[in-house]
Amino acid sequence: MAKQTNTKAGSKIGLGIVIGALSGVAFVLSNSASREKVKSSSSKLKESGNKMVQDYKQDPEGSRERVKNRTQNTVTIVREAVTKLQEILDERGSELSEQAQKVKDDSQDIMSSAKSTEQELKDVGEKVKEAKTELSGDGSASTSSSSETNASGTSSSNENTSSGSSNDSSSDESSDDDSTDHHVTNRPV
Repeated sequence: MAKQTNTKAGSKIGLGIVIGALSGVAFVLSNSASREKVKSSSSKLKESGNKMVQDYKQDPEGSRERVKNRTQNTVTIVREAVTKLQEILDERGSELSEQAQKVKDDSQDIMSSAKSTEQELKDVGEKVKEAKTELSGDGSASTSSSSETNASGTSSSNENTSSGSSNDSSSDESSDDDSTDHHVTNRPV
């Protein structure tokens, strides 16, 4: 079953190649400029081939020697190019590896910084919620109970808030110099 599928696919590919070749030939034949170009190219190729055959017939040893020298020169040039390419890859490869490591380290630093900033923003959001509760008047009972708890020696988040609010008031005084609108929204952070 699989063999029949492969032969069907192979025949479709072959058919596609034949159709493509025929359409290319039809295009070349329909265009006079292309036709002339194909004629001149094929005649030049024919002349070149005939000249090589004539040169070989006249001096077979010399022809072999010329082909051998050309081949050796080509191999030498290709080897030099490959060697130079390998040197470039070795040199640049280590630089690229170092740069990739640096980018990786930098991205890890950025992620770490973003996570700490996220936590700080959550803390600020909680303080904003506490301030909103305080402003709405619902927090008067909870503030007095927190104060009693603080007096008994246990720490609470309101204690941090009250010390933070004194720091916030001093930072508000210094930030009042700019024209920033300090608007509190009801959206969660």
